[in-house]
Amino acid sequence: LSIYLSIYLSILFYYTCLTLFCPTDSNVPKKCCFKFYPRRIPAGRIIKYEVTRSDCPKAGVIFTTWKSRKLCAHKNQSWVQRAMNEIDQRPFKGTNFERGQLSNYAGVFTRC
Repeated sequence: LSIYLSIYLSILFYYTCLTLFCPTDSNVPKKCCFKFYPRRIPAGRIIKYEVTRSDCPKAGVIFTTWKSRKLCAHKNQSWVQRAMNEIDQRPFKGTNFERGQLSNYAGVFTRC
């Protein structure tokens, strides 16, 4: 009986800690860039982008490539601005609206 009680208390402690340290506030940024891809990404390989929120420590753009890789780039670089403009002007507007994919991020910190 004491083994079951200790397992139950361990699970209860785990979920208590999870709720305390992983806030569910919708105002907390979900994705921020901390490392930036060092090279230019050809715009033809980018299917969409997402600008990080202003409350992230570093301003960045998260590009998603056609291989589903997520790469961070500095928001103020000229090639980043050109790539964003090119994506925005593509005839098929569905390429830059999806959000919330949290896998394969390179240099992206994802909160709980």
